[in-house]
Amino acid sequence: LQRVSPKTADQYEHLFAQFNIGEDCPVFDGIYDYCAISTGASLSGVARLNHGLSDIAINWSGGLHHAKKREASGFCYVNDIVIGILELLKYHPRVLYVDIDIHHGDGVQVA
Repeated sequence: LQRVSPKTADQYEHLFAQFNIGEDCPVFDGIYDYCAISTGASLSGVARLNHGLSDIAINWSGGLHHAKKREASGFCYVNDIVIGILELLKYHPRVLYVDIDIHHGDGVQVA
């Protein structure tokens, strides 16, 4: 994702179908930064929870619940929820995930 942009998209066209990049999950300028910042914000909240610095953590730009391990979906490129849950499970025996989106969080279910 670091090297992909609308200007360089032609170089990576052969990989797009493999990872479901296209109409539903388009390439745009800053795609890597978007994913890194959104996922990083979720992980920052998780770290605060894991270390007892917060009781609640919300990432208003997160919740990208359609992405799968090797497949973008529904404008979700990286599933910050699954990554966050995996980090929470390192400190807590159970994690409750509640999805209030109208669309099913298929990426979370698959994980």
